[in-house]
Amino acid sequence: MDDTGFALICDKKGNIEKIIRNDINKFPIENHHNLLSMIDEGSVEKLLNFLKEIKDEKSSIGWEININTEDIIPLYLIPLNKE
Repeated sequence: MDDTGFALICDKKGNIEKIIRNDINKFPIENHHNLLSMIDEGSVEKLLNFLKEIKDEKSSIGWEININTEDIIPLYLIPLNKE
C-alpha cells in the first residue's frame, strides 16, 4: 500500500489553514494558499462541488481530484468538519 500523501486543515472555502503532513516530495504545498491553486484544471468543478456538498450536507465521501504536478497524482478527499 502506498501511503504517500498529505494532510491539510482547510476552511469551508478551501483556504489552507495548516499543513499537517506532506510526503509528496515533488509537490511543495507551502507554495499554495488554497486548494484551487493546487489542482488540475479538469478537477476545478469537482472540487467546487465537493466544497458545496460539505457546506450543505456536513459530510461527503468518494471524491478524487488530481493535483498539478509533472505526473498525475490523484488526491482522495476525506473531509472532517470542525464544527
